[in-house]
Amino acid sequence: MNKVQELAKECGRLSEGCLYTSTSFYEFLKSLRFWNKAIPVASIICGAVATWQIVADEKLLAGVAALLAGIIPTISEALKLPHHIESVERAAAEYKNLQDRFRQAALISSRKSFAEFEADFKTLMERMEKVREQDITPPERFFKKGQKKVKSGDYTFDIDLEALADR
Repeated sequence: MNKVQELAKECGRLSEGCLYTSTSFYEFLKSLRFWNKAIPVASIICGAVATWQIVADEKLLAGVAALLAGIIPTISEALKLPHHIESVERAAAEYKNLQDRFRQAALISSRKSFAEFEADFKTLMERMEKVREQDITPPERFFKKGQKKVKSGDYTFDIDLEALADR
């Protein structure tokens, strides 16, 4: 293989890696958004239970509910979910964009002169290094969910399937 083919192959690998990474981030983002909504709601519910007249006779239940209503907002603040959501949103979007750009580099830029192709590749790698510097790592279960989603064909385009059928 010549250097153009090798670089195009590497662009393909990076595009695929970005697909899996962005999908993992989007799966993680769904969970973060859920908890960002669920935690304040849980606090409100616990506060309501603590003051509910029917449970007034159940002092233990009312006490636990009052305690939870008091500490849940602190937990929410400590988790800094809104900040994490913004960071994960940015990373997911950048990996998704890089996925497309690396694919385009493999298919289109690889037809330019090697110097132009290499310059395009280096620009993309600078973007990749910058997004990697954010050092956000979704829990492993979100990678597994993203991997399953990708392998299920959710991200396979009809035009790609048609091209395979034409071969």
